[in-house]
Amino acid sequence: MKDDKIKAIMSLILIIALFIIISFIIQENIEQIKPLLDFGILGMIIYFIIVVIGIVFAPLTTVPLWPLASGLWGWEIAGVLNSLGWIVGAIIAFWIGRKYGEPLVKKLISLDQLRKYEKMLPEEDILLSVIILRMIIPVDILSYGLGIFTKVKYKTHFIGTIIGIPPVAFLVSYIGLIQIKYQILIAIIIIDIILILYLINIKKIPIDKKIKNHIIATKKLNKTKDKAFKLIKENINNISEYEVQQFILEEFKKQNLVRDKVHNQPIVAVNQNSAFPHYTPSKDSKKLKMIKKDSLILIDIWANYKEGYFGDITWIGYSNKKIPKNIQETFSKVIKSRDLALDYIRSELKNKRLPNTNKIDKLIRDYFKKSKVDKFFIHGTGHSLGLKGCHGSDFRINKSTETTIKQDIPFTIEPGLYFKNKFGIRSEIDCYIKDYELIITSSVQKKIILL
Repeated sequence: MKDDKIKAIMSLILIIALFIIISFIIQENIEQIKPLLDFGILGMIIYFIIVVIGIVFAPLTTVPLWPLASGLWGWEIAGVLNSLGWIVGAIIAFWIGRKYGEPLVKKLISLDQLRKYEKMLPEEDILLSVIILRMIIPVDILSYGLGIFTKVKYKTHFIGTIIGIPPVAFLVSYIGLIQIKYQILIAIIIIDIILILYLINIKKIPIDKKIKNHIIATKKLNKTKDKAFKLIKENINNISEYEVQQFILEEFKKQNLVRDKVHNQPIVAVNQNSAFPHYTPSKDSKKLKMIKKDSLILIDIWANYKEGYFGDITWIGYSNKKIPKNIQETFSKVIKSRDLALDYIRSELKNKRLPNTNKIDKLIRDYFKKSKVDKFFIHGTGHSLGLKGCHGSDFRINKSTETTIKQDIPFTIEPGLYFKNKFGIRSEIDCYIKDYELIITSSVQKKIILL
């Protein structure tokens, strides 16, 4: 990992150097170059096509050509061409990622490079996130990443792309024409910032300690979950989802658990609200949901402890002694699917093979399909756990990804069934692989908690 980061920094320095060198050549020889390369409209069309290809076939880079375009046609026209090329290339890359997933994308771009940015991507359809990320993440990586790893819709991606790309496109086009001494100054500032960030992150916590603190986190989360369900039991009809959520957050503080900076709101969902995988309780009196008798309660909480890997668990409770048949049957199917996934992982490890993420997901989907409930499985099967956020960047377990689970990195298995406007049930556990052995680090729910 350390060598990969050094290579990435060296590649960036090389690209910046090429940009400056070509800018210098263009600025010093523009009168001689124009007659040779300025083909008017035809030249602009060719440049536009090259920019699009550079996005879709990600190993290629058109960065060194930016100052050439600015020199030939002016930074304004170059900005328009870069904007249009990036936008079209981004739309194509997003479509390829969404339609064909990792099997095709891995032929066009490094999946390892994609996963380094995965934790920065929004899981849900959030326009503002797409706009902001368009300004800070390379166009090709973000486009493929949003297509593969997220639920961002085509419309949201399109709007976010046409808003987020032009400011950057015009900026780099303009930089291509400024004096070389200022380009060098900007380059030095960028490289200094990158090196400082690298040196800050180079301090490593031993893997064993990361895992140890992850296990501590899961134990603290389990304790918090038990207290939350106890609080509900003692206050049936007199407590809301939001109040339970706030209680959980207070417990986090007491137990020195650190929340995810992005996805930082624990899920406490009752009845139909549990049918939305990423539901967030509201303190708005109009939306406030009270927890009454004969209610299904889903609690999903995640946090880390002392810079270890995050813990992430989901449990189900029911506020009565008698559980409705449809809820019990659904719970049983979810638990069965989870255990099938664990059995498959163990069988692969027994043969000294690291499990394939796509096959784990397919196993669960096939089981749900056989049970005729597969259309209600609208969530991923699991994900690696991170150090800075709940969703790690190492791998995800869903139908769009095709990689293997890595050893010594905790991950979740979290199948669920979600019936719109009725209820949802998810069982989420944490585990990791060590020396080809599956180690479960969280408590494992086998029965619905009766309140």
